[in-house]
Amino acid sequence: MPELPDVEVFRRYINEHALKQKISDVTVNNTGILKNTSVSNMKKALKGKVFSRTSRRGKYCFLETNGEDTVVLHFGMTGNIKYHENGTPLDDHERVRFHFENGNILSFVNVRLLGEVRLIKDKDSFVTSKQIGSDALQLSYNQFRQLLQRRSSMVKSMLMNQNLLSGIGNVYADEILYQSRIHPKKNVKDLTESQVKKLYTMMKKVTETAIKKNVDAGKFPHSYITHRREEGEKCPSCGGTLEKIKVSGRPTYFCPKCQEE
Repeated sequence: MPELPDVEVFRRYINEHALKQKISDVTVNNTGILKNTSVSNMKKALKGKVFSRTSRRGKYCFLETNGEDTVVLHFGMTGNIKYHENGTPLDDHERVRFHFENGNILSFVNVRLLGEVRLIKDKDSFVTSKQIGSDALQLSYNQFRQLLQRRSSMVKSMLMNQNLLSGIGNVYADEILYQSRIHPKKNVKDLTESQVKKLYTMMKKVTETAIKKNVDAGKFPHSYITHRREEGEKCPSCGGTLEKIKVSGRPTYFCPKCQEE
């Protein structure tokens, strides 16, 4: 599933290719991807407008227009974005196409139809209504510490709680905890001050590294386990064997030697 780094890369891609271009039409190839809007409303709101700026909160990407409306993209399990020339054959998984007057197209691609595209009037109201937590890349250390106060849950579950801390999913939670040398089942209330500092530092470092590497796991540092998410793989630090367990129902990879319980 696209996580914070993926969505940030998508956002920057949109900034590079699709801003300030007048929208000539919108085509929707599967209306199931639209939430709380219709094809006609989408066309009416966007035709003649431009995407003026983008922003992100956790796993949500916001495309603000020079009108009253903002397009919200949530990528679900298999989402992607693609900018291409007009005349490019329609891909089976292109769900929404934003056509520009220059002949080019911005496509929202979603294989399993678990993503969503919607129109909103007010970003802050939307964030509140969806209970989207603080963005993992944007909050300060003091804000992070406050989020952890009086919580009693496994640290991996906390990292993935989108109502508390938005943007971190299963894969990056494992990497953050590995780099922090914290067991994924450790209770948040049992974290020492130094562990909290390490967790915050690595949360920032891992997400920023993934963005810098264009979320290509093959280009991640050798010290990362993201490209070793298989049982029996060797820990890049101690040479021990990585193990797989379930945490809150999610497959979790860690090194039992480096991340003692």
